Amino acid sequence: METTSGKGSKFLRYVQGEGKSYAALTQAVSAQRYLGQRVRFQARIKSREVSAWTGLWMRVDGRTPGSLAFYNSQDKPITGTSDWQTRSVTLDVPEEATTINFGVINAGTGQVWIDELSFEVVGKDVPVDSFQRNKLPESPTL
Repeated sequence: METTSGKGSKFLRYVQGEGKSYAALTQAVSAQRYLGQRVRFQARIKSREVSAWTGLWMRVDGRTPGSLAFYNSQDKPITGTSDWQTRSVTLDVPEEATTINFGVINAGTGQVWIDELSFEVVGKDVPVDSFQRNKLPESPTL
């Protein structure tokens, strides 16, 4: 059994298909006790033969369609085979939030394990995760 805590880890394993889809192991909690705060989901993660990418993810939802906050680690992927490493996702929980969803995602083939999961309120000094996008030019370049 793959574990770092000694309690047994959770895992996702690709079994069959084209290997072009993804799967996620997900937990949902009420946002009520976290409103107006910054939260961090952290876990130890290990991969084996991951063809696309794997990583932690978190989404904050409200009453209206669409997410209030989201991050899925795709810009900081774990690929191939890796030993245990600590990863985290940190997001703000707006006052209008109703649900916080978090977990691990595996895109493509391979297997990923997570262990030593924690979910906690952190200070505003801990940076929020956001996608690192390429900066657009300030003027036309044509």
